[in-house]
Amino acid sequence: MIPNDLHAYMGISLGLGLTVLRNLDIVELCSGVARIARWGELGGLAVAALDRTCAPHMDMTTPEGQALSLMLLLRIRRHGLCFNAAQCSSWVWIGRKQTRRSAGEPLGDTTVPSVREGNTLNAHTALLARIATVISVHWVVEQPASSLFFHTPNMRDIIKTSGANRSYFKMGSLRHSMPKG
Repeated sequence: MIPNDLHAYMGISLGLGLTVLRNLDIVELCSGVARIARWGELGGLAVAALDRTCAPHMDMTTPEGQALSLMLLLRIRRHGLCFNAAQCSSWVWIGRKQTRRSAGEPLGDTTVPSVREGNTLNAHTALLARIATVISVHWVVEQPASSLFFHTPNMRDIIKTSGANRSYFKMGSLRHSMPKG
């Protein structure tokens, strides 16, 4: 399931496979301030966080970042959690005039760099979710209610095949200053 172009970054040699120590409870991707990972750590769990604002090799739109995120995912213990707060800016309603994304065309105008980047992140997120499902790791992808992130063929397929559920809540109900969904 691991794309061939990432094998070199992950140290996978022909015929030798990959051995990974599954010693993490939570991995937070596109973590920003790593709130989920920090909460897990406070609870005594083994955690890791990855975000491109920390270092260029942690950008999940690059082969290095994709390989690193896959390695972290593979280290999660059975029934652990992979939490992904994938960037939503090119997927929400406010940018639709520029991105040309719609429910019928969720991949939008691929001549726009931010759309291509969003599509790369979406495809990689779908791959991570697919692998997480196979290795018995729970996965969450955080997106605003208006996001078209889950409308792409890759995300639709993994949601259907994994039996994933979509849940929405109002941030204000959790005492957040923004009442958005």
